[in-house]
Amino acid sequence: MSDRELQHCDSVDEANDSTFGERVRAARRAHGISLRAFASIIEISPTYLSKIERGELPPPATDRILSIASNLDEDGDELMGLAGKIAPDVVGIMLQHPVEYAALVRGMRTMTRERIRALIQSVTSTWR
Repeated sequence: MSDRELQHCDSVDEANDSTFGERVRAARRAHGISLRAFASIIEISPTYLSKIERGELPPPATDRILSIASNLDEDGDELMGLAGKIAPDVVGIMLQHPVEYAALVRGMRTMTRERIRALIQSVTSTWR
């Protein structure tokens, strides 16, 4: 993992305690974008966005989540996780070898974040 990726993971860790809606609201406000303006950008109604941010409605569809992430400079995988979803490209990768990937993920279940990062670093440096 590059230093930039590790710094990103650290910033994601710090924001991990919020819900999907809280995270979207905080990011939108941090960018100085009004609710109405952002709803227009991501092509949903302001009422719908407000209810998502307040947790009155569940997160939107995958494509809309990725649009939100892109428009707010947020990590798409993190927002997908907060929404209880997995990015489509990750699902596609896992479906190539489902038994092996499932065993890998289950085997990593008890690993610390630091050990997971070390494993990622090892794998990515080996295969680059």
